[in-house]
Amino acid sequence: MPSPQQSTPDDTPDAQSGVRSPAPAVIRIPATAHLAEVVLLLLLTLPAFTWPAASAWLLAIPVLLAVWTERVRTEVSTSGLRVRTFTGSRQIGWDQLKGLHFPRNRWARAELTDGTPVSLPAVHFRQVSILAAASGGRIPDPYAADTSPTADAAPADDVAAGDAVADNPQTPPVERDRPQDRADDPRE
Repeated sequence: MPSPQQSTPDDTPDAQSGVRSPAPAVIRIPATAHLAEVVLLLLLTLPAFTWPAASAWLLAIPVLLAVWTERVRTEVSTSGLRVRTFTGSRQIGWDQLKGLHFPRNRWARAELTDGTPVSLPAVHFRQVSILAAASGGRIPDPYAADTSPTADAAPADDVAAGDAVADNPQTPPVERDRPQDRADDPRE
């Protein structure tokens, strides 16, 4: 069951064509993050009230975190992605998107056709099904069952299973870090 912060992409009728298109999905930071901000505010009140001249500015930190939590989000629709950050927003059309990358323990990154990476706030690999449904199939869902007659057939030796997705210009490839990619990661 999706959380209240994530809209589920139900089908909505298109007024012009009568065809049902997927509803946009909004992926944002869960509201439970505000609990940490409240705890931080309570912890910072003691120094702020003890020595207000020097530490009253500390009370701005939880307020800024609350604004950031409410502001950042990724909106997915059939027209593209809309990325909202703390300082602004950016619209990315599907024709500008080359692929998605899901780094371990971080937000997803969209790679644009010009090679520019764009962070997608609050999007993790577990939300790929939401992205796929709201994008109208432009993002493939790796969890969806393939019902085509060739689904049981093994891929050819010269074509890897992931290459078939990359050849379709309408479908950006989805890649996830593999253990061999993280072998030289200094964080581990």
